Amino acid sequence: MLFISHRGALSGPTPDLENTLSFISDAMNLGYQVEVDVWMIGEDFYLGHDEPEHYITVHDLEAISSKAIFHAKNDTVLQYLTTTNFHYFSHETDSVVLTSKQWLWYYPGVNPVLKPNNKAIAVMPENGKAFDMSSFYGICTDKILHYKRLYD
Repeated sequence: MLFISHRGALSGPTPDLENTLSFISDAMNLGYQVEVDVWMIGEDFYLGHDEPEHYITVHDLEAISSKAIFHAKNDTVLQYLTTTNFHYFSHETDSVVLTSKQWLWYYPGVNPVLKPNNKAIAVMPENGKAFDMSSFYGICTDKILHYKRLYD
């Protein structure tokens, strides 16, 4: 199973640190992939969940791109990401979206019926009813250390 840190978190929500380059890098240095919320305003890039908060450069994006799954937070950055080889997706409240690497990215708490050998990612499963995630390809959560202990 693939374990993906949600915005760099490992043991629970940490709003002041999430989506900061250092927090993301720390999770990546521990071997995790990280879902990263990214914005583009004009020619500038920012990280942040509800709004663009932390300025970063295109070189910063490139540096983390091998372990990042970028959540495009506005149309401008989505258009930019389509010109890269980065792994990305965009959604609001869709129950599932397809990422650029053909993964099924489920909305937090959604419990789909899956077929074997899927590329489905359970996102924030703690936000929904308890269900067996062993048939998922991966889990993206703020509590990645907890789920790693359960499923690894």
